[in-house]
Amino acid sequence: AESDVDYYFFLAGENTATVGEYQLNITEHPIPSNDVCESAIELKKFPSSIMSGSLVGATPDFDGADAQTCVSNIDTRGVWYKVEGRGAVIKLEYQLKTVGLGNSKVAIFKGSCDNLVCWNSIEGEDHYYNENDVVSYEFLAGNGEIFWILLSGEHWYTVGQYDLKMREHAVPENDSCDEAISFQAASNQQYSDKSTTVGATPDFDESSSVVLSSSCIANWYSRGVWYRFEGNGAIVRIEYQLNSVAGGDSDLSVFTGDCANPTCIANVKGADGYYGVNEVAVHDMVAERGESYYI
Repeated sequence: AESDVDYYFFLAGENTATVGEYQLNITEHPIPSNDVCESAIELKKFPSSIMSGSLVGATPDFDGADAQTCVSNIDTRGVWYKVEGRGAVIKLEYQLKTVGLGNSKVAIFKGSCDNLVCWNSIEGEDHYYNENDVVSYEFLAGNGEIFWILLSGEHWYTVGQYDLKMREHAVPENDSCDEAISFQAASNQQYSDKSTTVGATPDFDESSSVVLSSSCIANWYSRGVWYRFEGNGAIVRIEYQLNSVAGGDSDLSVFTGDCANPTCIANVKGADGYYGVNEVAVHDMVAERGESYYI
C-alpha cells in the first residue's frame, strides 16, 4: 500500500440473497529492511552465521522480463542477503516455516543488483502437515566473488518465518588430481590417513571424457579428494570408509595415466548405511612396478 494513497474496499456477496453479518480484519506488515537487492544483509560472520527473519511484508522483486529461471513466479516476494567468497565452500541451509502454502525457494545470483545473473535455484518441498523441508546447497565461493541470495516462496502467499544458516568449509589440500597426496606402497607396510571430503569441489565437468567413457564416477558433480602412489609389483589393498549416514554410497575410484588424461581401471562402492556409517569399499589389485596410480 503506497504512502498517502487512499484505498477503498467493497464488500459484497454473490447475489442479492448473499447478505448477513460479517467481520473484516486488516493487518499492516512493515517491509523488511532487506526487501530489495540494494539493501541486502551481508553475511560476514565466518565460519558460520545463523539468521532468522520473516518474509511477511516483503514485496515482489522482479517483473516478467527479469525473473529468468531463478524465480518461481513474477509475484514471488522475498528478502536478500549478500556474501563475498573467501576461496572456500559455502553451505547454505534455508527453512521457511510455513505449512501447506507452497515450496520454499533459494535463488543465487552473480553480477550486480542492476544486472543480476541467475546462477542457481533450489526448492524446499512443501508439506501439508509439517514445516517445509530445509533447502541445502553448497558451492565454491572464489576469493572476492560476490553472490546475491534471495530467500522466497513459491507463491505470493508463501511467506512466514524462516531460518538461514551459512557455514564455510576450507577446500581440502588434495582436492584436485594435481594436488594428490603421494605415498609409497611398500611390502608389509600400511599407509593410513583420516581426513574429510567436506569442502571438496567437483572434479569433472559434465562433458568430461572420464564421465562419458567409464563408470568410475557416480555423478559428474561428485566431489572428492585424491591420493597417488607408484606401484612396485606387489598386491595392494585399498580400503575406504566414508563416515556418513544416509547420505548415499561412498565411491572409490582408481585411475592410471596422468591427471590430464586419467584412465579408469576400477570403481568400488561402499553401500550407504541408513542406520550406521557406510560400508567399507575394498579393492585388491596388482600394482605394476613403476606405474602411477591415482585414487
